[in-house]
Amino acid sequence: MIPAHFEPTPPPPFGPGGFPVCAFGRKNPMTHRILCPDTYLALEAARLAQTTDQVVLVARDVAQMDKFDEVLRLARATVLPFPQWEILPFDRFSPHSEITARRLRTLRALTQGGRGVVLMTAAGVAQKLIGRKTLTAASQVLALGDEWSNAQAEATLARAGYRRVDLVEGPGEFAVRGDLIELFSPWGDQPVRIDRFGDEIESIRCFDPSDQRTTERLESLTLLPVREVILRAGDDALRGRLTGTFGARIVPTALFSDLKGGIYRQGIEFLLPLIDPDCSWIEQYLSRDALWVVARGVEEQGQTFWHEALDRHAEAERHGDFVVEPRSLYRSGSDLPAVWGKSALVQVAQPPADTAIPGVALPARVAVEAQRWRELAQWAEQQSGRLVVVADGTGQNRVVREIFATHKLTPAADLNEALGRQGHFVVPGVIPDSVTLPDGTILLSSRDLFGARVHRRAPVSQSRERERIASAIRRLDDLKEGDWVVHADHGIARYQGLVRLDAGGMPGDYLLLMFDQEGRLYVPVDQLTLVSKYQKGGEGEVKADRLGSDRWVRTRRKAREKILELAGELIEVQAKRNAARRPVYEEGGITYEEFASAFPFEETDDQLTAIQAIESDLEAPRPMDRLICGDVGFGKTEVAMRAAMRAVLAGRQVVLLAPTTILVNQHLNTFERRFAGFPVRIEAMSRFNTRKEQQEILAAAKEGKVDVLLGTHRLLQKDVELPRMGMLIVDEEQRFGVAHKERLKKMRDEVDILTLTATPIPRTLNMALAGLRDLSLITTPPTDRLAVRTFVSQWDDRIIQEAVRRELHRGGQVYFVHNRVESIEATARSLGKLVPEATIRVAHGQMSEGELEEVMLDLYEGRVHILVASTIIESGLDVPSANTIIINRADKLGLGQLYQLRGRVGRSKHRAYCYLIAPKIDLLSEDAQQRLRAVSEMDRLGGGFALATQDMEIRGAGNLLGEEQSGEIDAVGLSLFMELLEDATAELKGEKRHAPAANVEAVLGIPTLIPEEYVPDMRLRLTLYRRINEVATQDQADGLLDELRDRFGTPPEPVVSLVNLMPIKAMAAKCGIKRIEAGPKGMSLRFGETPLIPAAKLVALIQKDPKRFLPDGPLGLVVRVAMPEAADRLERAKQVMRRLERMVG
Repeated sequence: MIPAHFEPTPPPPFGPGGFPVCAFGRKNPMTHRILCPDTYLALEAARLAQTTDQVVLVARDVAQMDKFDEVLRLARATVLPFPQWEILPFDRFSPHSEITARRLRTLRALTQGGRGVVLMTAAGVAQKLIGRKTLTAASQVLALGDEWSNAQAEATLARAGYRRVDLVEGPGEFAVRGDLIELFSPWGDQPVRIDRFGDEIESIRCFDPSDQRTTERLESLTLLPVREVILRAGDDALRGRLTGTFGARIVPTALFSDLKGGIYRQGIEFLLPLIDPDCSWIEQYLSRDALWVVARGVEEQGQTFWHEALDRHAEAERHGDFVVEPRSLYRSGSDLPAVWGKSALVQVAQPPADTAIPGVALPARVAVEAQRWRELAQWAEQQSGRLVVVADGTGQNRVVREIFATHKLTPAADLNEALGRQGHFVVPGVIPDSVTLPDGTILLSSRDLFGARVHRRAPVSQSRERERIASAIRRLDDLKEGDWVVHADHGIARYQGLVRLDAGGMPGDYLLLMFDQEGRLYVPVDQLTLVSKYQKGGEGEVKADRLGSDRWVRTRRKAREKILELAGELIEVQAKRNAARRPVYEEGGITYEEFASAFPFEETDDQLTAIQAIESDLEAPRPMDRLICGDVGFGKTEVAMRAAMRAVLAGRQVVLLAPTTILVNQHLNTFERRFAGFPVRIEAMSRFNTRKEQQEILAAAKEGKVDVLLGTHRLLQKDVELPRMGMLIVDEEQRFGVAHKERLKKMRDEVDILTLTATPIPRTLNMALAGLRDLSLITTPPTDRLAVRTFVSQWDDRIIQEAVRRELHRGGQVYFVHNRVESIEATARSLGKLVPEATIRVAHGQMSEGELEEVMLDLYEGRVHILVASTIIESGLDVPSANTIIINRADKLGLGQLYQLRGRVGRSKHRAYCYLIAPKIDLLSEDAQQRLRAVSEMDRLGGGFALATQDMEIRGAGNLLGEEQSGEIDAVGLSLFMELLEDATAELKGEKRHAPAANVEAVLGIPTLIPEEYVPDMRLRLTLYRRINEVATQDQADGLLDELRDRFGTPPEPVVSLVNLMPIKAMAAKCGIKRIEAGPKGMSLRFGETPLIPAAKLVALIQKDPKRFLPDGPLGLVVRVAMPEAADRLERAKQVMRRLERMVG
């Protein structure tokens, strides 16, 4: 914990707690006013927590709470976070489940006498909570050996507000599968899997929701409710309270029916006083001797919150909503001082104060960073007392030590170690501002040197890039009955579900496909990869093929001929690229290492992988052509800046192309900040430059004096000359026109090219898949980032008003997209009437450069609450406090545009909201409906790739490789088109390719399926069947069986047989075998027309062992081996396949 160096006044004598004997503390409660920076206030709370069970630190708002949290963690204090609901008083939404989980976790800890610093905001103190008795009664501890039947589990979890799902991923979800119960309690950071024998709990295992694999084992589990209200079905007393408050008018409503039936609905928390008469204030959860530490402005913020509650209550009553009286749920700001009474340390904004703690006077900022570093070093040398620089991350730690190199900064493990010794130190951590402690110690925040830093969460393990995108295109996970699919051998059909049949006395699962004229095809699940979702190339109606007709054979043959021509062109492009040469880059050296170390983020694994791939590209003689795909805000720009620095250090000039002036300006600011202190000249050309400035920049670039030149397509004009140009970085290539792309295409053989994109255009995506461009994916989101919650709605003044006020309530900003310049001012005025308290500005492409720049700067610096803009904001604006976007007439925009616009919000750790405003859904075209549905359903982070494939499905994939290919894509579907392209490319290269394992028919006389009782949900079974079909080796089979055992319990024999069958089929395919049939006396193998095992080797095998191996016609082989037990057949088949596989080639 914090050593006793944090006295509020320097002169002795000190009391036992480190304070003067008359000062605030547990043994001498009083109101003590302190004038100090926020860092110091949080350190005081941490110090007090060493001698007091509970300290309550109250922040004004969410932003200040986040800062306090950083300091408390630096001080190694135990933090009990109690975040405020990020919704409005009397809202129609419920708080996000992750926020509720954190609050309930803290309340539960407090009921158990938890010690530490309770961190909350003014709104948290001003609002009633679930009753302490109610929470205790609704909580349950489950331990190994306890009895917990399915009926008990389902009743308990439903009552506590849990939602039954197929796959548990978030707090408040549960699933029951036989003896397994999976649930995500707010008490933990991960869901748990409870395995029982009968009803007795045998194991409790945490698992990672991303891959469903076990991470640790527990002895017990605390089961908490997932909402801050608890409903009980048939609660007659609740009925009486409802009718007593609202009268008989509530009885016929759906709300009344839901409450009476124990059904939770959005916004139910605001009826808390009626549902839970024992509801409590926060102080009723605290110990009697809890100490309060209160930030300045809390009372005023509480009063603002109270007035907002009154306004919202009046508005709700005008709309006829059922709302309780404000006083039954909230209290005013003037009531708050009575809560902490006479036992509080209260921060004040100005004298008088009982104690004053100064900040730190640093040298003023100057334009040249190198000069600033020199002045800081001189300033540090003049400090005779203890100096502790708190550096956020390894990179900043190293740079700080270099800045202060003239007098060595000693690394310390943590703040406690530094404060226990004399000298100058650097420690890892975060504090929001610098402060001088009473004993003269200076705590210097690296934020005062570099600005704020963002931490990223540990990455989820990812498979290889090409496979990740390819599987997104070929996926069947989201297959629904009635969807169009294509069977590789039989053509286009409708999927009609997964059905169970008995074939030859063996039960099995089959995909039912319906063809033209009621033709039915039952596809065994071990041939699942022959079926893919049908994605067409252009507009037009889809027509099913007819089973038995030669139409599909002709269609496929014709498509293959065209695709062979295309493959030839692609191979020629690839050959030219491979033949191109340029001097290799030398290693970056110490300057590059310093640049990398100064990165104000912690690199994710995906970022590091991309950076390493680029470095390998640059150190090879072939020019780089790499595509960096990653969602908005996931760190693509830093990867590009690393590449640019390598080029500059190698003596090459770098050009960055961006589609809009605003994005160019954003990149300029980012590059200038990032390259500050390094001898790199960066210039940008856009319409913000005067003609004279443009001429000067062009002249300097021509003379080789500009290292990095940023601009729009203006840089592709002939008057732009760079004698040392070596690298081109293209941001959002899909936004450029055809002519610009052709110019870029010609440059590919000449310079290194790096392309950045969030939703890759289909052509780009397929070129990467085909291996013509190298590909890196960045899919790791920043720490605590939540997916954007998306709604589709008609225009409704109340919905828009609430959306805006909900954001302003938590200190955020709002984008309102209106893409018609002629009516944008009128729309801004309409918004002003709905939210008169908000500052509203307008931005669109027809404004003058100066106006546009001024508006954007005001937005960035927080002077604008609502920006009403055209789609000019689609690229580049990075405003972390903007977390709500409203898109008017969203039906008029493309899927990629909607996704990019939505990416403007959700760049902080707070829940972001996107409202897609469109006419009534049944008035929209089918394509518009699908676009809106796709965006609203794609609510996971990193979903740009899946969205790109949906975009192909909706608008057609005609531009995949040019419009001339759309006919072939229409004919065979996108997935099969890609497969045929890969085959054709391999054929032209002379590579041997065997038929897929799915083409091998295996009849072993043993059941191979996933029983319904093992995995009851049909869609989950379909997903698992797809996973099983991807197994190609025994190691993969063993790994998948381990995963199934972990997720669902011991796999039954049919599942084990199915999984172990797949490596056998893979080996058979490599041998050119089309069919395997096995019985008690042996097996029969049937080869395809194209032999993969030389005939001479097969003859030698038969001659060597004629009793076991016998020919069966020109394409058959019989293997005599006794296999009376069905279980033996897989092992014997595996042995035979391994022997034959060694003979291939």
